[in-house]
Amino acid sequence: MTTYKSKKDMAKEAFLLRIQTAGYKPHDRLPPERMLASMLNVSRITLRSALADLVREHVLRRKGRDGTFVNRIPPDSARPKSASARRTICHVFYPSYNFDWHGEPNNSFYFLHKGMERFTEENNGVLMMQTGGNFEKMLLDDHFRPDGIVVQGTGMAEKIPLLLRYKIPIVVVDYLPVGLAVDAVCGDNYEAGFLCGRELIKRNRSKVMFVGIQIEGEQFIQPNFGIRLEGLKKGLGTALSVVEHYLPWRAAFNDGLFAEFGHHIEEEIQNNAIDGVVFGASSLYPLLSGLFRHAASIKPKLEFAIIDETGVLSVNDKIIRVGLNMEMVGHLGCKRLYEKINAPSAECVKYLISAA
Repeated sequence: MTTYKSKKDMAKEAFLLRIQTAGYKPHDRLPPERMLASMLNVSRITLRSALADLVREHVLRRKGRDGTFVNRIPPDSARPKSASARRTICHVFYPSYNFDWHGEPNNSFYFLHKGMERFTEENNGVLMMQTGGNFEKMLLDDHFRPDGIVVQGTGMAEKIPLLLRYKIPIVVVDYLPVGLAVDAVCGDNYEAGFLCGRELIKRNRSKVMFVGIQIEGEQFIQPNFGIRLEGLKKGLGTALSVVEHYLPWRAAFNDGLFAEFGHHIEEEIQNNAIDGVVFGASSLYPLLSGLFRHAASIKPKLEFAIIDETGVLSVNDKIIRVGLNMEMVGHLGCKRLYEKINAPSAECVKYLISAA
């Protein structure tokens, strides 16, 4: 028989676990509701309902505008047995831009997180998510100390040494960090680009365009796009040239800008004798789809390829699709993190998940 718990009950269990294991004492004041809701990955309505139960059970007490305080630390037996061995994992993201993710299933971040969710659910764990800046504040204020951290983001490399000082197990799930003694499970971005290049060579292409995404104001290419581009060049060989074109990040979420960018690509294809186009991320698929529908009017025998991080794109058979299973990366990243939590002195390992 399968039993289901409400979000309120799960939030209550996660909060009980936190105050029993994170060094809270009677009379300690809790962080603001906004921060608690973020830490537990629940809405403020759900959080308030869970806290109200704990007030009624005299675990917490409210003091008007002064906030909510710990009244007593319940014994371990007051928590369901299944929660006593529960691991709390935090997905920490270091963006190089003003990050605002709403869970749309169109990019690698969504599928990485989905894989982490699946693993923690299978193993009775708790998964939370924070941007790097928020997470560091929580550590400094002693409000939050997870059992392990899964890290990604363009800005992570310079932050990992700081996180390592807290002696919390870490696994990276983005691009392989160079020169850092940290575990990593990453998709093979280089191989993904290389396979696109090999397939285009088989179709006798002579000049290829690589389409990526660039954050406004940045003077560099996002690491994963850079690695995929290098793999593409290797796969094409020295005889073929590659033209690069980058979509502004904001345009990826604006239909009008997306259409404008599509026109720029069409002009560049026609003006530069391009006969193959590689889209470096699945979030660019709407652009690919629009160009593919009227490719014959742009240039006869124009070939398309896409690197699909979602694993769920349904593309025309004539389009080259190279998959990077980011959900698997997230799942295996959490699996490696659990191993590291159980054996913190184990040697660091770095895994690359093959493209296909």
